[in-house]
Amino acid sequence: TPLSRRRIRTSSPDGRSAAVITRDGLYLCDTQGNLSGLLRSNVTTVAWFSDSRRLAIGGAGGGYILSSAGLGAPHTPPANIALLAELAEEFRPAG
Repeated sequence: TPLSRRRIRTSSPDGRSAAVITRDGLYLCDTQGNLSGLLRSNVTTVAWFSDSRRLAIGGAGGGYILSSAGLGAPHTPPANIALLAELAEEFRPAG
């Protein structure tokens, strides 16, 4: 199925990939524009960690940490993810 037209795109700090949120959920995109399969549905918030290998995501049903090792911390309270996303934005390196 085609992706929804409503998209939010957030580039990783190293610029090698981007998190793309659509109505369907979260996808990753590489520098060539190739999209991954759907990683998680019902995602509304995403923030990259400075290592560009992990994402903090939040949405309906709670928050999560996604990393290159897979999904971790599946029962993280949504308020914790919201704070993590806020802090990731606040302390994001300039550039």
